[in-house]
Amino acid sequence: MKLILVAGMSGSGKSTTSKLIYNHYIKNGYDAVWLHEESQNHPIRWANGGEFNNGSYESEEGMLKNIQDYFLRWETFLNNIKEEHKTYILEGCIFQPIIRYFFESYYSDEQILSFYQQFFKLFFELNTTLVFLYPENPESTLKNAFSMRGERWKNIILSPDHLYFHKHHYEGDQSIYHMWTHYRDLSNKAFQASTLDKMMIKVSDNISWRINMEIIYKHLNLIHHENKSLKFTFPTGILVTEEGLESGLSLNKDEKGYYISVHWWEKMYLYSTSENTLEAFSFPITLTFEKKYDLWSIHITGDYDWSHDQKIYHI
Repeated sequence: MKLILVAGMSGSGKSTTSKLIYNHYIKNGYDAVWLHEESQNHPIRWANGGEFNNGSYESEEGMLKNIQDYFLRWETFLNNIKEEHKTYILEGCIFQPIIRYFFESYYSDEQILSFYQQFFKLFFELNTTLVFLYPENPESTLKNAFSMRGERWKNIILSPDHLYFHKHHYEGDQSIYHMWTHYRDLSNKAFQASTLDKMMIKVSDNISWRINMEIIYKHLNLIHHENKSLKFTFPTGILVTEEGLESGLSLNKDEKGYYISVHWWEKMYLYSTSENTLEAFSFPITLTFEKKYDLWSIHITGDYDWSHDQKIYHI
């Protein structure tokens, strides 16, 4: 069993990196499993009511219950897969508890780092590689993500409604960016203290994503296969149900390619894998097209926690 853990702040490229790693393990002949952080029935994030859902973040007793449950989730998952001859790629569930939960609690930086000292011991006897995507400029990373994810996601990120600001002064958007920089720096300290096989990948506008991926493939002893999108033409427009009701999705195209628009994600980019399929770059989502007479049917499949999985729509 091989375990790849991909960590990094929102917008750093965790999902895209994870999917590329997964695709390359498959192309190199390995049996691989990719668990996107929003996968249905994710064993860490969503199983049994969800992680960090056993107690209040604002009490010592509540956080202790949450942490005990979190460790149990990981122990159960690792015990279940350690005898399998598979490679598992997980993203978004290593350092994310810092920004999601610890910053909403009374925990100090020292207590958070102590938590990670204990947490990484779970992986000592396992074949594990930790890939940490380190954004050199967290503010720029988030602003780049705003352009693809849209106003709703931007408003969530820039909301001052965090218990973090009960302990830290808030002075507008810049305070939010300082919080995310704090999160990055704390993640880096936990990463540096880890004795796992690990690699840091610096993320910035000046660093080629292709070069970064080649570094990762080399570290993982994977032969690099070019991930070229095939050039096929697909219909665009609003996706509707059999009854003619709008689904809340639309399929569009710009100079970068095809993308799905949904109310919480403005541009979910896709690439073609055949003349009748599009796959999302960063999500476990596939669109399969079929034309009957003048009507296009689109079957949406994958392992993503949204209401459109296994639905058939029309354009």
